[in-house]
Amino acid sequence: MHPPGRTFQKTLVSAGVLLVALVAYWPATSALVDYWLDPNSGGSHGLLIVILCGWLLWRASPKLADVPQRVSPLGCGLLALSGVAWLIFLKAGIQDLQLLMLPAILFLSVYAAAGWRAAWVLGFAIGFLGFALPAWGTLGDPLQVLTARAVGIIAPAIGLPVRMSGFLAYLPNGTFEVARGCSGINFFVVGLAIAALLGELEEGSIRRRAMLLLMAGVLAIVSNWIRVLAIIALGYATDMRNVLVTSGHLVFGWVLFVILLVAWVWMVTRGTPAVARKPTPTSVSSSAAMPQAPLQLWPLALAGVALSLGPGLDYISVTNARAAHEPLDAPLGRASWHGPQPVAGGPWQPVFMGRHVQWHVAYSGAAGRDVEVVGVGYDAQEQGRELVNEGNSLLGNDALTVLDVSVVNVSENTFSEATVADNQGRRSVVWSVYDIGGRRFVVPLLSQLWYGLRSLGGAPYSALFAFRASCEPTCDAARQTLRLFVQDMSSEVFAVVVRERPHTVGSKPI
Repeated sequence: MHPPGRTFQKTLVSAGVLLVALVAYWPATSALVDYWLDPNSGGSHGLLIVILCGWLLWRASPKLADVPQRVSPLGCGLLALSGVAWLIFLKAGIQDLQLLMLPAILFLSVYAAAGWRAAWVLGFAIGFLGFALPAWGTLGDPLQVLTARAVGIIAPAIGLPVRMSGFLAYLPNGTFEVARGCSGINFFVVGLAIAALLGELEEGSIRRRAMLLLMAGVLAIVSNWIRVLAIIALGYATDMRNVLVTSGHLVFGWVLFVILLVAWVWMVTRGTPAVARKPTPTSVSSSAAMPQAPLQLWPLALAGVALSLGPGLDYISVTNARAAHEPLDAPLGRASWHGPQPVAGGPWQPVFMGRHVQWHVAYSGAAGRDVEVVGVGYDAQEQGRELVNEGNSLLGNDALTVLDVSVVNVSENTFSEATVADNQGRRSVVWSVYDIGGRRFVVPLLSQLWYGLRSLGGAPYSALFAFRASCEPTCDAARQTLRLFVQDMSSEVFAVVVRERPHTVGSKPI
């Protein structure tokens, strides 16, 4: 057996490395804790995942006694690169990717300070933290669609008079909505976590673990379908008065899922042979009897240098950030376009979060055609104050409905095109583009990644420009109007991002 001091020494090194990593990347750590503690985030299971991660680390610690502690230059390099990637995601305000980097940084921290074998021993315990990350929320939309389609097929087959239209389930005596909260994403993540833990405790093969994950995922999805169908059936039978229909559907779902999950675990573990373990020797082996080298701190120091790269660059980029830009202003009309004139009211009311500059103006053309232009500018972006945010809406809140989306090219410019309709059915065409320090994008994610990369040397001015023309008499006529406007005015509009301009009409800080 191994001397207790040797095991404790190796455990202390690994625990110290993980603790240093969590503190060094405190913005990610604190954001993750906030996600777990927010009752409306859907991440409350994260606290249980963290407890299980701690237990798994303790469970794996005896195996570290056989692992030599040696610094890994490759691990240090990968750790430094992951720190830079984390910083780009942080500056870009893409929180899911930022937090997704945390388990990788923890793993690479152990790899850098103690070597690949130590990182491999602790790999599952560190990777298990992935089940507590908010990135799983990206599966909510496809699972919601899958649930709605399943209800549309299964409900009539079992005798329920349900007619589906999108996410709405129409009954003769009421209507249900398969909302995003009905996607069952929490059941899905918890089921996968239990399956992964079960495979680790069994020390199962890759095939066994993959099969457990597959079965648990299917069980979670089907369990959610049963929940939704049962609630619809109760609503139909009780004329929408049952307590499970009005307020208790989530609790009912968890009770149903836990019952099915416990039954599944019992079935898949029946007859599973106990994991064969090597007998513990009664005498100290020759390798264990050899004198142990004292704990070396330089691997921790070297890993600390690699760990500090991302947070260090963050500090430098903040302290060296250039002064705030001049307000984003609407340019004066040129060629055959007259304006800008303020736009009051109307169905197009964009909404953006955080302090920014926003204007909404109109230009009139020689042929009597009008183009509305919206400009949204941020002198610096941060979490909760960025161009791409769940709380932002270029089209506003419910006043305009998207009918079609495409991409159009005009001269050297590319725009995202949306054909929209207001509440009276009147159609219009909206062209939009992101401008990050003079470079333009139509894909929101790419614009944010570019912003994060550029922010390493100081935050560039970020803007979103959108142009709208009414489909009068047709949407093709609206596109032609927008094309003429872009050809005449785009250079003037885009120039306000990279140069200072005198204050003009319509600009206001929000």
